[in-house]
Amino acid sequence: GSCIHGIGHGITSYHKSQELKASLLDCDKLTNGQNFCYDGVFMEFVRSAEQSFYQKEQPFYPCDSLEQKYGQKYSLSCGRNQPTVMISRLGLAFQDAAKLCGANTLGGQFKSACFDALGFMLASTQDVGKIISGCKSIQNTSFSGLCFKSAAGELIFQDAPGWPEKSTQVCDAAPLSYRTLCHENRKKLMQEYGRQAFDLL
Repeated sequence: GSCIHGIGHGITSYHKSQELKASLLDCDKLTNGQNFCYDGVFMEFVRSAEQSFYQKEQPFYPCDSLEQKYGQKYSLSCGRNQPTVMISRLGLAFQDAAKLCGANTLGGQFKSACFDALGFMLASTQDVGKIISGCKSIQNTSFSGLCFKSAAGELIFQDAPGWPEKSTQVCDAAPLSYRTLCHENRKKLMQEYGRQAFDLL
């Protein structure tokens, strides 16, 4: 998956981060793992596209135009990168990005990916207090639960210092209806990434 993700970055660089659709069409030529490639494309656009590509008046672009034309084919990968667009490119606050992620403008795949990405972003601070307060600031319980689950998983994936305790604390703070799901996902990722913690011994 990481290798195919890198292909997405390479394709976009080849197109000089100017031709989004051409980059996505090149990903379509792969027989497997297109979503990893799409993710690399969108991430590279976030990093390298000209400032004029993104506009504060269109915080969902390009995800909204792609969804209107192609359905939800690109929504998962686009949604995973749109919070970074909103915060780093458009200068929005975390809470404002969260409100936009939960708006009724785009479909379910975009929304889920958007809140996953917010969890990833909070996890990058490696600060349990910031992660918990950030995810709790999301009013919708389902979306807040996604934020907690993703943040706890990202701590494990990144092998963050103190991740066993931190990921446990994050899951323990999740909405009650999502707490079990968060811990189950945490244990699954620990096994997948070969991480060891006392609660699995």
